[in-house]
Amino acid sequence: NELAEVDGGRIEYVRLFLAAALLLLIISCINFVNLATARASQRAKEVGVRKTIGASKKSLISQFLTEAFMITIISVLIALLATVVLIPTASLITEKTLTIDYTSTAFWLTLSGIILVTGILAGGYPAFILSSFRPINVLKGKIIEKTRDISFRKSLVVIQFTMSLLLIVGALAVRSQIKYIQQAHLGINKDNLLVVHQDAEVIDKYEVIQEKLMANPSISGVTQAGPSPLDMPASTSGVSWPKKRPDQENIEFYILWTATNFPEVFEIPLQSGTYYHAGEQSDTTHIVFNERAIEIMELEGDPIGQTIQWWGKPRQIIGVLKDFHNHSFYDKIDPAGFLLDPENAENLYIKSTSGHIPEAIAGLQSVFSIVVPEVPLHFDFVDEQYRQLYKSEMLTGKLTNYFAVISIIISCLGLLGLITFVAEQKNREIGIRKVLGATVTSLIFILSKDFIRLVFTAFLIAMPLSYIFLTNWLKRFAYQVEMNWWLTFLLAGLGALVLTFVTISFKSIKTALHSPVESLRSE
Repeated sequence: NELAEVDGGRIEYVRLFLAAALLLLIISCINFVNLATARASQRAKEVGVRKTIGASKKSLISQFLTEAFMITIISVLIALLATVVLIPTASLITEKTLTIDYTSTAFWLTLSGIILVTGILAGGYPAFILSSFRPINVLKGKIIEKTRDISFRKSLVVIQFTMSLLLIVGALAVRSQIKYIQQAHLGINKDNLLVVHQDAEVIDKYEVIQEKLMANPSISGVTQAGPSPLDMPASTSGVSWPKKRPDQENIEFYILWTATNFPEVFEIPLQSGTYYHAGEQSDTTHIVFNERAIEIMELEGDPIGQTIQWWGKPRQIIGVLKDFHNHSFYDKIDPAGFLLDPENAENLYIKSTSGHIPEAIAGLQSVFSIVVPEVPLHFDFVDEQYRQLYKSEMLTGKLTNYFAVISIIISCLGLLGLITFVAEQKNREIGIRKVLGATVTSLIFILSKDFIRLVFTAFLIAMPLSYIFLTNWLKRFAYQVEMNWWLTFLLAGLGALVLTFVTISFKSIKTALHSPVESLRSE
């Protein structure tokens, strides 16, 4: 819940993290089911003896489910301990003080629900398999795995790696979009800019402050604007123009109050006309728009010189600024009007020369201590404010990476357990093949081929699913990265296959190098 409250937080990201955590839980349950059913034969004699002395199928199912619940409870206790240890690290990553309310009824009910569902999911099928053994066959050593059980186990491996691949591709896509946002050209230069919130005293002495700051060689520009040009909150529908249609009545025009040199400091080029003239303090008869506003108004001919109504009063268009992103990338560039009215401009912007930000800050502190000593100086960086707009996305990128890594580790650990079991099952076959001259490479291939095929199947399933999910996610942004999906899928698929092969080879090579004499003697 606290993650949803971070600045710029979006509840859909909390849901995304919960979904990723659920995927990890399912992957872990699949590991448990696979390993429990794969090693069922090792407990077969125990089941046979218990059934011979009168144990019912129901009591055996209860026993194995109890074991699953005990493992789940122990896992939850370890997870709670790990959570307490890792909360400080998680707080650093999320830049939010995270806590757990151990007195909350909802917390304990949720935890109990997780234990119940996980125990049933993880223990139900293995309990059914183990309790279904016939005692006479077990005691004679005649245990033959049914084809459907083997197929079910293979299906679980496919599901497991499909989920891991979804997380891997998701991590790559989120990272690409965040990188695109960070490197995209905004149409405005946010670098080397300091911002100070102005109160009445600063506004009154703006000219003196500006003059003293501009005398500093580390400062190249000083202007006023407000609210923020990167995220304009104020808007109005009180704009009229010739031939305005009824369906355009509710169009909102965003507002920025500025000083005369605003475009120069932010390096926003003019598309046509001029900005307000230097030396003017206010102008209630003229207005400057961005390109998007002119496009929406559909003015005939050159917009410069034409008159529109702004809040019921006529204003003549004197200039058109090139479009820049005045909101986040979730939204298209909005129509905006720029008014000359420094007294309503909330912020003072100071542009430092490249590489001289510390000197500019020192100069700013010195000027404020001289001109407005009673005003506490609080400043921020414009590029940092821009990053705050995408705090949720950057957090998502970090956590998606962590989830992807954890999922592939869990999947590979499960795979290692399965290949160990398969190698033990094929111990005699491998020994005979070695005696007949089989090479280590061919034996590794025999042990690995089925698992490689399963991972490839998971790849074929995961790719269209991830494409559908991620293209829908990217549609949330009005401006989105051009994904090279084939390259993304190739990287994810190759990564999964390489990790799978390395995991399998770890045990396969050891098994293939084992002495055939020892293998056959043990059989």
